[in-house]
Amino acid sequence: MDPTEEKLVDLEVKLGFLERTVEQLNEALVDQDAALQRLDRRVQQLTERMAKASDTEEGERNLEDDRPPHY
Repeated sequence: MDPTEEKLVDLEVKLGFLERTVEQLNEALVDQDAALQRLDRRVQQLTERMAKASDTEEGERNLEDDRPPHY
């Protein structure tokens, strides 16, 4: 095999590895995006739940909520 052919084969091998790496990184990015969207939805649900809980009338305070954390 002449040197030009060896260089071409070497470049093709490197390109194959790079393509595989890009695919793996893309899959990881897609997975992280899905996880981030799930977390965003969960935060939104918890924010709405907290807003509903704080909308209760002042006369309906639960004394259990006022206990110090060491009780």
